[in-house]
Amino acid sequence: CTCFAVGLLPLDVEMPVDSPCLLGIFSEPLRAFPKPQAFLPTPALCRDAAVSGRGAARLEALLASLDASRTSGFSASGEEEEGAASRGKEATYGELSAEGMVQLLTGWPDPFPLGAASLLVDVGSGVGKLLFAAALLTQSRGRGVEYVEARAALAERALAAAARDGFLTADEAARVELLHADGTAPGVLQGATHVYMANLCFPDELNVAMVAALAALPTLRCVATLRRLPLEEAWPDDAAACSLAAVEERPVGMSWADNVGVTYYCCEKET
Repeated sequence: CTCFAVGLLPLDVEMPVDSPCLLGIFSEPLRAFPKPQAFLPTPALCRDAAVSGRGAARLEALLASLDASRTSGFSASGEEEEGAASRGKEATYGELSAEGMVQLLTGWPDPFPLGAASLLVDVGSGVGKLLFAAALLTQSRGRGVEYVEARAALAERALAAAARDGFLTADEAARVELLHADGTAPGVLQGATHVYMANLCFPDELNVAMVAALAALPTLRCVATLRRLPLEEAWPDDAAACSLAAVEERPVGMSWADNVGVTYYCCEKET
């Protein structure tokens, strides 16, 4: 069968009929089934909280509504804001694809999957898409931290519209917190168990500052980044957080490429 992840990218793999993981398909129905559905080929996407067809369909509808309303971080560069000239490459915008969101949300290494006790913080959250997906597909809480004011304002409007129009339930919307803030500022990351940073364009000094901010989090369990963190150089000896180690690298879909490596750092042992 031809399989699709969130109805976007063909995977073209043969799967056994008794595969345990199902995802809604939004193109041509598979003739072998009475309802449109397809198999996800990777166990990593099936583990812990498999994405149901209904959840995938809701995610696609939510993202389509954002596209229809032209809610895009690409159009909100923030270049017109005061101080933008000194902001640098860290304000460069890119985002996870729909498939990439599913890959990231379901791909956290054992024994630290996202759950009801988790707080996922997205540093550089843009218009909030990953946080909306997390609220829809998991039971975790989410916090978006966006430095560019125009994007942060778009995210607030998008969250209100998603709740108003029924793309997110009241409970799901209540689990999303959006901040216009600097991720290195004291208290901004407080309570985070999982942190995602699309830090590919962060300058070295910002990556060092983010390591210091992460080290201050006693609740921290895992961090996912697009660029390797300078842990050996910047991790303090008196860190409140657990000792992080690079666990693995996995590909996720991004707006500029289908297979961008994400490095996962997790506690070396559960505390």
